[in-house]
Amino acid sequence: MADKRIFLYEDLEIFYEDTKKGWSMPYSHHHTNYEIYILLSGKRLVTIGDITYRVEAGMASLFESNISHRSVGDTDYTGICIQKPIFKNTFCLP
Repeated sequence: MADKRIFLYEDLEIFYEDTKKGWSMPYSHHHTNYEIYILLSGKRLVTIGDITYRVEAGMASLFESNISHRSVGDTDYTGICIQKPIFKNTFCLP
């Protein structure tokens, strides 16, 4: 997998992924950061907790802090991953 990282702030990370021939996470994982993943091209199966979703280009997934998640697929794909420790408090206010 090719991975290009851009750091905008100390606690905000943006990753661009361009993957050929598919890639699957070998296991579910979790982290303390909130994560938004925007799939730009390709198709993925994304599991969040116990629910699996079919994700296609143009769709986004939100992973809350400490929630188990995994992504699998066998096609080329590109995407943008945004991680921040406090998304909930800074971006989702009513």
